[in-house]
Amino acid sequence: MALVPTNYTSDWLYGRVTPVCDESLTYDYFPSDPIPRFQMACLWLLLVIVIAFIPAQEKGQPEASEAAKPAGKQDRFMSNPSPSGGRWVFLDVVRIAAVTCVVTEHGGGDDYSRRNVLFTAQWTLPSLFLTSGIAFMFSRSPAVSFYSRLVSVFLLGVGCNALADGAFNKRPGWYCDFGNTVYQMFYVVVIMALSLATTPLRLVLREHAHPTGSMLARTLSYRTLFTLLYGTIALVWIGIYLGWADWSFLTGDDDDVGSGDDANEMLTNETQADEAADGPVDLCHPQGTGSHETGQRWARSRQHALAQLPYMVAHVCGFPALVCWHAFLRKRADGLLTWLLLLYIYLPCVFFPCKDVLIPHMALMYMLGLVHQAMPLLGSPAVRDWLRAYWMLYLLFLLFLYQPPLLGRCDLWPALTVWERFRWYMPEVSLMVMVLTRTVDASDPHEIIGVLSWWSLFAYITHVLWIRILPLPYGVVATYCFIPVFFGIDNYKRYLRARREASRADDHEAAPIAAPADGVYGTFAEQTKQGGGAAR
Repeated sequence: MALVPTNYTSDWLYGRVTPVCDESLTYDYFPSDPIPRFQMACLWLLLVIVIAFIPAQEKGQPEASEAAKPAGKQDRFMSNPSPSGGRWVFLDVVRIAAVTCVVTEHGGGDDYSRRNVLFTAQWTLPSLFLTSGIAFMFSRSPAVSFYSRLVSVFLLGVGCNALADGAFNKRPGWYCDFGNTVYQMFYVVVIMALSLATTPLRLVLREHAHPTGSMLARTLSYRTLFTLLYGTIALVWIGIYLGWADWSFLTGDDDDVGSGDDANEMLTNETQADEAADGPVDLCHPQGTGSHETGQRWARSRQHALAQLPYMVAHVCGFPALVCWHAFLRKRADGLLTWLLLLYIYLPCVFFPCKDVLIPHMALMYMLGLVHQAMPLLGSPAVRDWLRAYWMLYLLFLLFLYQPPLLGRCDLWPALTVWERFRWYMPEVSLMVMVLTRTVDASDPHEIIGVLSWWSLFAYITHVLWIRILPLPYGVVATYCFIPVFFGIDNYKRYLRARREASRADDHEAAPIAAPADGVYGTFAEQTKQGGGAAR
């Protein structure tokens, strides 16, 4: 029994106002209301003015920051993936950890995200999209190869999910609720869409970081063309948002939006328990209804996004427009813009509650990864040194912001008050800054990260298959049991490689060594001449 009982409704420090972050929350205002629209217009105008006052690039001074300069054999447009010029191993570690959290969440471990254990709900998906944006900016693969790999991964994942739904009859009528068959592979669809939409932005960032050619050529280059493109799209959607922001008519009955069926209703503990008791429900012909409404679970869960579509699109389109505006004015690429973009991403999240806010938020995190590769955060070395020196004290600060009584997916359905939303997003911002400044790093002395990276790809593609055909929690256990299989395959490949190298070494030792001929050429000829000259 607590010595000091907590009144959760009035204690601003240890209590909570939000009962639980879910689709049943009712907010006092939305981004479509007049005051948030005015505030967003002020934010856009303020950022445009601030960017205009950023110092311009001085003549003769390199436009790229030190971290964005080319090095070695890396792409000359990109910053080094790691300080040593090799692969940025920590990004692979973050990706593996994020996939592991996703597998656990889908397999019945949703209490980890519901209780935000170890800030999992605040770093898992943001870091996954952030690293995807960094990887796309750094990628040198041809477009055909890049998209063919994504399409292959998508087809494999959807095929595995359809196998569980159809062949194993886990979801009769699954084709009437195909969104839940695609399920986790929507991530691949979003990545393909974002890469297509941000390809012009990547060209602008590359040209802005490393300009080439005459002034006239640079004036008529990517930065001008795509500033007009992104600027026009952003102005159109900002105009739609400011003039006609309420699109709730797309959701049908307004009273049903934000209530009723769970907007995140998937095949987890509860649904599998229902199926075990009553048998699978035909999603095309639900008993007692005679309609397809029950079968459209996934489509109905996205109605909140349709209601706030103008705000979401305007917020997302404003990001590349601001970056291109910065490049068009030829402002210094020293990372100040990246800090401004962090404010642009998170300030609306704190002040304007928006259901399904994760949809635009992940798109913005993806684009932030692109921008950071060309313009790392200003003062990154100083921030990194400070956080490394006082990481324990900073962790205490994050724990102070942590809200144990606040339950639910607050990344999808934000808390009710500005104070609670600030305490939710501040740790996320801090964790993303720690990733971008490389405060936390990783190495791979035993070469296990590559193996785990392949396993994480396999797990992401197949984990829903095992989760749906096996009872809880054996689907997750089966997914993790493939880890030693991948290590066994890797060890066998190393064994074969070692045998081939040993065989080549034996053949080389057994081959007769011919005496140098008079017609020797190349390096050996130069050494022979030098040796002969020295002998004489």
